Amino acid sequence: SSDAAAAAKPTPPPEVAAVELAAAASEVPPAASIDQAAARPPSPATTQFVALLRRRMQYGRRDARMFMCQLLLPVIMMVTWLSFENFVISTRLSLTFPANTMDAAGWNRVTSQSFGPTAVAVAVSGGDAHGLALARSWAGHPPDGVSNVSVQTGLDASGYLAPGGAFATAAEGAPAARREQLAEELAFADYATQVALNESVPQFGGVLYSPGRVTIFPNASSLCSAPAMLNMHYNAVINERVGQGVAPSKSGQGSPLMGVEVVNEPLGATWKERSMRDTIKGIFMGIAVVISYVYVPAGIAVFVSMERENEVKHQLLVSGTSRVAYWASNFVFDCLFGVVSALGTLGVFYMFGADEFLAYPAIKATVTLLLLYTPAVAVNSYALSLLFQTSGGALTGVLSLNLILGCAALEISGVLRLFQPTRLAGSILQWVSRALFPTVCLGNGLLNLGATKGISKHFHLDPFSGFIFGNELRLEMLKDFPPLVGAGDDIFMLVVDFFVWSVVLLAVDGFAD
Repeated sequence: SSDAAAAAKPTPPPEVAAVELAAAASEVPPAASIDQAAARPPSPATTQFVALLRRRMQYGRRDARMFMCQLLLPVIMMVTWLSFENFVISTRLSLTFPANTMDAAGWNRVTSQSFGPTAVAVAVSGGDAHGLALARSWAGHPPDGVSNVSVQTGLDASGYLAPGGAFATAAEGAPAARREQLAEELAFADYATQVALNESVPQFGGVLYSPGRVTIFPNASSLCSAPAMLNMHYNAVINERVGQGVAPSKSGQGSPLMGVEVVNEPLGATWKERSMRDTIKGIFMGIAVVISYVYVPAGIAVFVSMERENEVKHQLLVSGTSRVAYWASNFVFDCLFGVVSALGTLGVFYMFGADEFLAYPAIKATVTLLLLYTPAVAVNSYALSLLFQTSGGALTGVLSLNLILGCAALEISGVLRLFQPTRLAGSILQWVSRALFPTVCLGNGLLNLGATKGISKHFHLDPFSGFIFGNELRLEMLKDFPPLVGAGDDIFMLVVDFFVWSVVLLAVDGFAD
């Protein structure tokens, strides 16, 4: 049909055809103009950089994988890990101790829901009238938690004082009152032991009433037996003097209408307990950050790999784009976005009350680590992305390298450094992993800040301390463990990583293309 239309089109007159040909010829640039355009110098590097940065920011707004890997996943993983850590700390390592009531309730535990019988032995020596009244109070109204009360109202200790006996011989020369007291205590001990053997009931303790004296016999297997037994005696005194009114007790047995309840408010956690908890919490924090931040280098590497896979980078270079301008535009964009990731991390720390990172002066090292991490990990990710041909391979490969090798190196080196024979190997592995993976520097630095929180306050450990600066802390009480440091070594290695991996990137980039 096009041929028919062309045949049907009227042929213009010769003069008109000549005019159209001349007009068409005037639109074609002469050869000299083409040569001049080819010889025109390329755009300045600053112009290329600004244009490439605007291009990168435009693409970044639509890059879902970048937002996922560099912001959402790190924050989600940290929230998950720190929630689990708070659960473990609050349930297994809590240093908040409840008040403890000093009584026999819950002492003879058989299962988690049941308790066995608990006995108390009471004896009266020397016909003490007041002691007899108190013994009746014990028997009529057993204290809470006591199921069996054995009473001996006529304890006889004369056999121990017989001349020629073992006790009389051993106590020869002691004052008479002291010999009588010791004889009564021995007689009571024999009586209480015999009761325990006959009844097969654990003894929470015993009380011996003598004229002018009350002797408490606590069972040392119960830490509260001594104050509890003394309080039971006081309640027996109150019950005997006030009257025989009886009210239900917690155990369902009879108890005095009036009485005293002794409650022990535990002392605060010791420095050693707090330091141990802070060390464990710091280790959890370091592991959480390492695992959460392994997604950041993967998100950085996937974009440059995608551009190389789609030959976008090749077209830019062929068009005269400088390699330095190309990498600098990506670097500046990733650093700017890294500030957002750092603010998100600080927000998570604040939400979980991570004082080991946010309290002064540790916050200075924390912010320094987060700010230096992004430049170092950016050039490291660019260089690692050159190992892969596709963006999917770069995403999986860089993530796997940081997760498997980086995390494993951090944990293995930490374990090896605990023991003297393997400490050197652990230190070498730690420095090598820092050089290969900036994420290890970030995690290890935060781990050190958290683990030394308690010690830093007492011994003024600088958060920027490190072996590289020679200001590590060596304590005599921890001489079997490696010296304590802050985040100084990791901050130093982040700076080294940035320069080393920048040189590697620019040197290898041309060969990779």
